[in-house]
Amino acid sequence: MILTDPNKRLILYNTLGSAIEITDSVIGPDGVATGGTYVAGKFGNGFLSDANSEYVTITNILDNLTVKGAIDIWIVPKSTFDDGSTDRYILTSVGADLYLYYDASEDDWTFTIGGQSATLNDTSVPDDTPIHIRCIWNNGVTNKVRIIVDGVEGTPSTTTFTTPDDTDLRVGNNNADSAFASAVLDNLKVWNYDNDSVAGREIEYPIIAGTEFGGTRQYLNPNKKLLSWNTLESALTVGKSKLGPNGSVTGSPTYLSVNSMFGNGIKCTTNNYASMVLNGILNRDSFVISIIVKYDTYSMTNGDPSDGNNHDIFQIGTNGLSNNPIGGLFNLGSANYSLAYINPTSGSDSFTVQMSSGIDVSINDIVFWAFIYDKNQSSPNRLRIKYHNISSGQNGLFSETSSSGSGQTPAFDPGDVIKIGQSVWQARGADAIIDNFKIHNFVKTAFPEKDVEHPLELNGTNFFNTTEKQIYFLNTFDNANSVTKSVLGPDGVATGGSFTAGKFGNGFQVDANSEYITINELITGLSAFAFEIWVKPINTFDDGSTDRYIFSSESSEVLCFYDASANNWVLEVNGNQATFNDTSVPDDTLVHIAGTFDGSSNIKIWIDDVEGTPYSGATTALTDDNIRFGNNQADSLHASSVLDNPKFYNFYKQNFIKEIEFPINLKEVITI
Repeated sequence: MILTDPNKRLILYNTLGSAIEITDSVIGPDGVATGGTYVAGKFGNGFLSDANSEYVTITNILDNLTVKGAIDIWIVPKSTFDDGSTDRYILTSVGADLYLYYDASEDDWTFTIGGQSATLNDTSVPDDTPIHIRCIWNNGVTNKVRIIVDGVEGTPSTTTFTTPDDTDLRVGNNNADSAFASAVLDNLKVWNYDNDSVAGREIEYPIIAGTEFGGTRQYLNPNKKLLSWNTLESALTVGKSKLGPNGSVTGSPTYLSVNSMFGNGIKCTTNNYASMVLNGILNRDSFVISIIVKYDTYSMTNGDPSDGNNHDIFQIGTNGLSNNPIGGLFNLGSANYSLAYINPTSGSDSFTVQMSSGIDVSINDIVFWAFIYDKNQSSPNRLRIKYHNISSGQNGLFSETSSSGSGQTPAFDPGDVIKIGQSVWQARGADAIIDNFKIHNFVKTAFPEKDVEHPLELNGTNFFNTTEKQIYFLNTFDNANSVTKSVLGPDGVATGGSFTAGKFGNGFQVDANSEYITINELITGLSAFAFEIWVKPINTFDDGSTDRYIFSSESSEVLCFYDASANNWVLEVNGNQATFNDTSVPDDTLVHIAGTFDGSSNIKIWIDDVEGTPYSGATTALTDDNIRFGNNQADSLHASSVLDNPKFYNFYKQNFIKEIEFPINLKEVITI
């Protein structure tokens, strides 16, 4: 769902999840909350409008939407939503040219703009069940006013609507008579065109540099950058940062699960931690350090660790020196609070944030922390700490509790280090699992990406910041139509087969020699390449004798298959094989397969992120063009599998983000 028309844009995105989030829209004008509270919505918290005086106002958002546009919102009805008589207003413009409400007496959803309405009869609106609503208008098409509720479209209006002249949007209240929503309102989006695609509604964060799916956010100001990112998942990934200086491991830390979204993190205990030399990247007026912590060892009440010990989440300073470190974030049992501080110079400047309330953490809670420094702010906002307990929803933004000096640009020595999970000058460990370390070079207090591991500004899914490295092929294999219309690269042709549940929606089911998908010229002119695909084995996939071919090229130069006699997954390039031994391949269990070839000598394969036995040696260059998925073109051995979401890359790639369906390629992104 890549928007290739630069005039089609998402112009407002507000998560509505807290007072801070409302006043800091991810995209577009900020909001102003009047009254209201924040309770569980569709995605984390939303804004509860349960009285006449509780609403959110977005000013000037309806400018230039007089001819066409779309609004998208999630609501969670509360106990009195459908009381049989009261209209429930979700949206209204200040002037009432536009409004969306539920007519309880008629059991109708109604969206009106410029005097024309679209309606959908919905006699059942259960309490506490999320509902998705899309409102659409365009005077230039037949169906001029439309409404879609949970994917079901209502009766449109085909009559031209009067050009509206309102500019401000109110969420949760009809400003004409103060009828209110009696619902939790969540994840508000506005487009500048008649966007009727609701396919991505179950994903909270849109990729705002040109698509409606997945990801987190793309910073469009070239001066706003992600400087450092390390996933901390293993000794290998600590030593190979995604961005910025590489890290190193001290001691023998273990790598334990944080959750399914973040995968593993590093379990830091005393003298078992990660660190990196900063190379001066913090020598700037402002920056944000963010980190994920899973508290698997101790709990906290008001920032006070239950075991009474001091725990260092991270600390910055000169390695080995016992003078005051430059800054850090700590949970201090001996002092009964959590603490963050920064000493920007060796002089008198010092800013401290002491958090003695509002930090409550249970065992195994996952917490997002952000350390926000801005020299250009006045006290108490030069140093702030954002805390968000992802597990419980508790959150807060804490400012300085003490300070001295006027604010200075930090004077970090290029040799200064940041220790993750350990004090710089004391043997004091975090006793927690730490994950997803990032440094941004600018101030931000809203973190919609806090519970998404991979930031779009590096590769949200697969965002390559060179024009040479590209994902050049992606097909969803969802249905016959999608096969013939690849998201990226050459289109496909399906022969036989059917479409059943795969990894992401449907995939292509192959269970006979005559069932396959052909992609012509998929590997034409390639030297190095990489691929990934999801496979769901079916119907005695591993019968002990029959090889199962996932794909093959026309002259068998490139083959990917399961060798049943050797119990090996195989990537073969011109007769040379990388293999992965897998003695048990159960039916109906999804498997992610990835492989790569450097164009001359190295072949590698991964199964579910675990690397197999590579091949290294001279390998003949490729001359084949076409790939057939689900079948070996030489002898018609078939996959006996559901195949889903194949991707091909034009370079030697050794890391894959398998859990995200739609990748973003810099070449394809349209800047908003």
